[in-house]
Parts: sequence; structure tokens; C-alpha cells
Amino acid sequence: MRLLDERAEIASVADRWKKGYLRSDGSWGTLHKGSSQSVYEALAALPETASAADVARVIGNDSWIGEDCTECGAPAVVLVGDEPDIESVTAYLCASCVQKLVDLVKTR
Repeated sequence: MRLLDERAEIASVADRWKKGYLRSDGSWGTLHKGSSQSVYEALAALPETASAADVARVIGNDSWIGEDCTECGAPAVVLVGDEPDIESVTAYLCASCVQKLVDLVKTR
């Protein structure tokens, strides 16, 4: 379990992209459009002050920064479970749903 931090997500996006797309044989995974290696290089070149919008422009979507609550769809503040990958069991919770969970556990 860990708190989500947008600055940390932005700072780690190039490494996470590389982990997801660089194969063990040194080749890069394929994308529907463009090159995963080119995307990695562009992410790695982003300045320290890059925004989530900058990351989205490089990748072509906003799915790598910021998550929605698995329960209600609001912006998430905590990740629960495995670090996300193709086989992970991961949930994201917003502050309101975290409080609901605390209240639920207290009623036991």
C-alpha cells in the first residue's frame, strides 16, 4: 500500500515505461502508433518540472499519471495491492472511499 504522489509518478514515468516496454532481449515492445523506444527517450528527456499534461503529450494519453478510484471513479490518493503490471491485483482508492473503508472496519 502506498500514497500516490503526482510528482513522484512524473519523475518515475520513464523508468516505468522502460520496464513495461524494454524486453529481456534488448528489443522494444511495439505500439499501435510510433516507437516505444522513442517514447521512452522523450519521457527521459522531460525536464524535472514536467507536468502530467507534458507526459500525456509524449505518450498520447493520460493513463500513466494519476489514477481513478476503483470504487467510485474520483481521483485516487492511495494504491492498495500489487504494483501495477499486466498480472497485478491492484486497487486505487480516493480519500472518501478510504474513509468509508475505515468506517466499515470499525463496525466489525
